[in-house]
Amino acid sequence: MKNMHNNEHGGSALGTVIFLAALGYAVFIGLQYVPQKIEDMSLNSILDSMHILQQQTPAGSVQAVEATIDRLLSTSELGELRGNFKVQQDGNTFIVTVSREWKLNLIFQEKLMKYEKTLTLR
Repeated sequence: MKNMHNNEHGGSALGTVIFLAALGYAVFIGLQYVPQKIEDMSLNSILDSMHILQQQTPAGSVQAVEATIDRLLSTSELGELRGNFKVQQDGNTFIVTVSREWKLNLIFQEKLMKYEKTLTLR
């Protein structure tokens, strides 16, 4: 008996186009999302550093906390995010809030992404 199997090698042109479109879409989203995620991790690091600095050398005023924020943002080259920080004093406690929003373009819609954290310094 003769072997009647057709040996196909590789995918079809349509399969390749679909694969490349999906890959392109993933790269498009990743190019927007990854830098924002890195920035979020940097903000987390700044808040962690503020907590450690407050334990070592407590700040005595809102201005001192704001100066620390400015220094840490400058060191991280994130000075443009200074407006996203808000410092309030409640007795001997300082409440640092950082929040920001950005839009993630998904081509068919824009998704609002939010980052918000609060740090209490005693």
